Amino acid sequence: MQIAIVKNNIVEKSGEHRKLFPNISFPKTGPSEDWLKNNSAWKITSHIDLPNTNCKIVETTPYFRDDPAGGHVYSVKVVELSDEEKNEKNTQSMTFKRQIRNTFLDQSDWTQMPDSPLSDSKKTEWATYRQKLRDFTSLNDWVNTEFPDKPS
Repeated sequence: MQIAIVKNNIVEKSGEHRKLFPNISFPKTGPSEDWLKNNSAWKITSHIDLPNTNCKIVETTPYFRDDPAGGHVYSVKVVELSDEEKNEKNTQSMTFKRQIRNTFLDQSDWTQMPDSPLSDSKKTEWATYRQKLRDFTSLNDWVNTEFPDKPS
């Protein structure tokens, strides 16, 4: 278990509990909550929820962060994506969304074939849907827009 020794809300030492306390025998599950509290030790958290999609998690030196739950020691922090990373992410999102759109078009090709079992009105519904799919990438913020509904 990764732990940190915290004094005055500052991490003084951190590491694997057996290495920080080599002369103490711990159970397989690691130090108990009481032992941690009595020794100014905190479990190190290696996950933080991202506040938005323009951020990423990076590893860092363990640090103490006071919060309403009583504080935590983290070994990761949230940082803003660089402009280059944002552009790359946007390019990937566009590529993925286009692939989905193309799959929807491929899956509906049969609706426009001369031997399709659909009525003329249903063929028209599907043709309209397919045109909306083809026009989809010209919409404003199309990467974050829902696809049109498929006819029933």
